[in-house]
Amino acid sequence: MREFIALQKRTFPAYFKCQVRFVILTAATRPPYSIASFTKHVWDAVPLVIVGVTGAMNWFTFGPRTTTAAVVRRTLQEQTSDESNPDPIDPATMHQANRKFSVNHAMSIHLNMIALVASICYGFSLASGILSSL
Repeated sequence: MREFIALQKRTFPAYFKCQVRFVILTAATRPPYSIASFTKHVWDAVPLVIVGVTGAMNWFTFGPRTTTAAVVRRTLQEQTSDESNPDPIDPATMHQANRKFSVNHAMSIHLNMIALVASICYGFSLASGILSSL
């Protein structure tokens, strides 16, 4: 479990950072006139804005909160399972740590799902824009 948490601490911040950067790159390469193309079709930018905002929320808020809560939860679990520890962990503390992790992790998952749906919507609007210009 410790190795998995260490992997997540390195992987997900990079994923969220790339997600935000790719939104900027996608907007900059919008055919036919880059970002200026959105002035003609403002609603086509909405899915990209949603993907950017959800990625930024995960990168700056819910990603770090989830990682911190996972580390705290794992530390409490190790202290609970340590037989040489004379002070038992209060079940309410463990419940609170589990709850904090669950809430932040669920929020991150939901934001990722919203970003996925918005990305698909942008793909359809991009495709229809390309087909209408042919």
